[in-house]
Amino acid sequence: MQEIDATIKKCYNCAEALPQHAKYCLRCGQKHSKGLVTLPQLFAELVDAVFNIDSKLYRTLLHIFIPGKLTQEYFKGRQIRYVSPLRFFFFWGVVAFALMASLGGNLINLQQTMDSSSRLGKAYVEKFNVTFDSVASVLNQEIGINKSANILLDSLRHRLQVDKKDSSQLGYFLLKDGAFLPQSLVLSNADVFTLDAASIFKKYKVEGSLSRFQVQQGVKLIRDPEGYSKFVLGSFTWMLLVMLFAVALALKFIYIRRKRYYVEHLIFSMHCHAFTLMLIAIGLIFKVKEGAFWGAISLAVGLYLWLAMKRFYGQRWGKTTLKFFLATSAYLFIFVFALGITSLIGIALF
Repeated sequence: MQEIDATIKKCYNCAEALPQHAKYCLRCGQKHSKGLVTLPQLFAELVDAVFNIDSKLYRTLLHIFIPGKLTQEYFKGRQIRYVSPLRFFFFWGVVAFALMASLGGNLINLQQTMDSSSRLGKAYVEKFNVTFDSVASVLNQEIGINKSANILLDSLRHRLQVDKKDSSQLGYFLLKDGAFLPQSLVLSNADVFTLDAASIFKKYKVEGSLSRFQVQQGVKLIRDPEGYSKFVLGSFTWMLLVMLFAVALALKFIYIRRKRYYVEHLIFSMHCHAFTLMLIAIGLIFKVKEGAFWGAISLAVGLYLWLAMKRFYGQRWGKTTLKFFLATSAYLFIFVFALGITSLIGIALF
């Protein structure tokens, strides 16, 4: 900075009156100068800011690998040393889901199974129609085809398309006499990829607004499974946030005799989820697809939770193990329920 201007009696930032030779404002802490900054000073401030942030981040990243350590430190009052639990959780959540979205949802089984079949379906329909039209044209030129023969050929075309394995089967519920009746509909790929919704309803005799809505969304899902995968992934962040509070509530009931506040279980849940999301993000960054790796990640997360519960709640190994199985069972139930709701909402809104 430039030399201190002794004639100025007020802070440039907050207008606080200053002693004549003060270098820093007693109110806001800003260094008192004429506002000019040299290049070396700007670089020094940049390095200082980066390392101040990184020291807190490095300490958090180091201690997150010690199960339960961050939560213990947080409730011992050592909070300024580490990144905020909520911020740390959101950071890894955003990173993990952004990586999933950037990969096009290929880690979702639905995407893997449906995307390839939809592309094959389109290719098959185009090739089939060209071939069939060519054969019909030759027959018409060589032997002549009357109206009855044309009807027979159209029926044969439809039958061949539906019988192919890349035809699409949709399940939906028909509301009739106050009861929901399960229905099944087999659609040819020619219809799925060429007809609009109204034409499909008419051709396959889909009645009722609820049934038509289900079939319409099912057709959208078949046509664009990748878009659906990305849409659902975008909802997972909110699902995970809801799960944080639900898991903390489950821990509150599991440890109801420990007289801990709900927020203690919530912070513990944030740290455990942040660790899990961090491992998932690492796997996605390196695009690991081996099932053995993701199986090892699952085992590591389970072991981490078990040891974290032992450290933070401080009970004996026997009680900790029992409550670990209770907590994991509750988590799986909450996860499956939340995943189902998210998927249904995704289908309805997609």
